[in-house]
Amino acid sequence: MSAKKSFILPVALSIISHALLLSAAGLVEIGYLKVKQETAIWVNLPQTKEIQEKTEERNTVRTLPKPPPPEEEAPGQNEPTEETEETVNLDSPDQRFSPYLLEVKRRINRIWSYPSQAFAQGKGGTSTVQFSLASDGTLVACRIVTPSGSAVLDRETINVVKAAAPYEPFPKDFNISRLHIMATFRYRFLQ
Repeated sequence: MSAKKSFILPVALSIISHALLLSAAGLVEIGYLKVKQETAIWVNLPQTKEIQEKTEERNTVRTLPKPPPPEEEAPGQNEPTEETEETVNLDSPDQRFSPYLLEVKRRINRIWSYPSQAFAQGKGGTSTVQFSLASDGTLVACRIVTPSGSAVLDRETINVVKAAAPYEPFPKDFNISRLHIMATFRYRFLQ
């Protein structure tokens, strides 16, 4: 028995020392199951030429000509009509505007993407834009109010608002001729 013990002890010590050496070198992981965190990276593929041409076609701001005034006016209609406008945040909780704004947001989110040039450079930021819609849903103005610090991100913000146009016409209960919408676009990397 002592011969077996004298043989087992050096073998056991050798196995333990090799395991420790390999563990220290990072080749074997000692311990219980460890959960490894994985990082998801979203990559937007560059647009094909056909999609890019369609996007550029949608990016042009269309303005409709004003209809000619009626030849005969009913009594009491010769008073000047006042153009009414409202300014709201895209995330406004105002019950009057929120269903319409939700549809505007959905329309933008369908085509909004992280610009590949900014993604490759690791740029992030927040752009605030104001855009104006006519009662028929036509985009009549769009400008950056608060720049993100990256021309690429600001350009994408403007482009996505233009590409989503024209928007739905205003509901009849709006009773306004123009709606100015403030929207914030956040470009960030998830970690």
